[in-house]
Amino acid sequence: MIANTSFPLKILIIGTVTDKSLPFLYGLFRRPVSVFEYAEILFGLFGNNFFKVVEHFPPDEVNDQRPLLARLFTQWTFTCSSRLFARKAPIAYTHVFTYPPITNGASNSSVFQGHVCHGDELYFLFEALRANLTAAGRRLSSNFANYWTNYAKSQDLNQPIQVPLIWPRFHNDVMKYLCFQDPIETMDNYFKDDCDFCDKIGY
Repeated sequence: MIANTSFPLKILIIGTVTDKSLPFLYGLFRRPVSVFEYAEILFGLFGNNFFKVVEHFPPDEVNDQRPLLARLFTQWTFTCSSRLFARKAPIAYTHVFTYPPITNGASNSSVFQGHVCHGDELYFLFEALRANLTAAGRRLSSNFANYWTNYAKSQDLNQPIQVPLIWPRFHNDVMKYLCFQDPIETMDNYFKDDCDFCDKIGY
């Protein structure tokens, strides 16, 4: 389905966070997932591609496979599908948010502490926790909001408000992402190996 998507004459701004699927997986599986259960889940989801997926995402040598499942689902359903969308847009900007919030809205904060889960970047975008953030967090929050404010004002992420780093356009030959951390930096080919694999098995 995604393979047939196109964005004629549209600017696409798309991104993800590092652990987007983590709360979904822990909400769905309330207890540890064994290696056998991990295999069952993958077989049910991927069918004929089961052995390829197990080879690329082999079970961890721990009793609980939920962190691995969260990584797999984050890459397959969010990170790599986002890359595919960006490739199909005539103009695209991509980002990854890697800075964890001090306060996480998830029900089990001990599990998610130090992770950046679904929606956590919104605290920074809307400056909702500004009073509780460190100086680095407030700086990141302001800069993150400024990029989006720029686009609303001028359809250019990098002006008129000064930003710390030019947000580069995404190109298929060198896939550049803006990484929202402290300090903000660019990165190339985010999870390229995983995403090349996901492209092959499909979404």
